[in-house]
Amino acid sequence: ISNYFDGHAFHLFVILTDKRTELYNYLRENKILTQIHYIPIHQMPYYINKYGKQKFKDAEMYYENCISLPIFPSLSNSDQAYIIESIKSFYEQI
Repeated sequence: ISNYFDGHAFHLFVILTDKRTELYNYLRENKILTQIHYIPIHQMPYYINKYGKQKFKDAEMYYENCISLPIFPSLSNSDQAYIIESIKSFYEQI
């Protein structure tokens, strides 16, 4: 019997927020390390050099508002609950 998650990389769990910097810093203060993925391709030096500066409004909006939460196979249920409660706490404070 195949498990639903067989072959899943659990690579990224991304949320969007208009308070990305504030949320990032709040989670970091609470020992939750997040990341920002990925710089839009059109903003990378190779593509700027090749095509000049371009504007892709939706890609830029996504990048400005995305934050990747911790996700990996050994992330415990209690760690997940802590992350969830920390995010809830952040939004209750603003």
